[in-house]
Amino acid sequence: MNKSSPLFIFIGLAVSAIALYEALLPIPAAIAFVRFLGLSAFILLCVSLCIGPIVVLRPKLAHMIELRQGVGLFAFFLMVAHLLLVIVLYYNWQIAPM
Repeated sequence: MNKSSPLFIFIGLAVSAIALYEALLPIPAAIAFVRFLGLSAFILLCVSLCIGPIVVLRPKLAHMIELRQGVGLFAFFLMVAHLLLVIVLYYNWQIAPM
């Protein structure tokens, strides 16, 4: 697995662009961080799901299939962090219907 893969550069640029976008909005920091985690997780999930068809269409990129699991796991952990922050900040740990 090549650590300097263009995929890692793309993921880093996408997450950095989301962070910059959220930092420039006039909203509270907690809400911006929750939105950052959600958008980052969504983009990483999309990238992870696109790797499979890309490898089928372009067999020369078969080395990217090794990266798919890592990107998917990172997206999962960002989703879990997003979910926990939403439960803590918006619902104050009271998930029961109101």
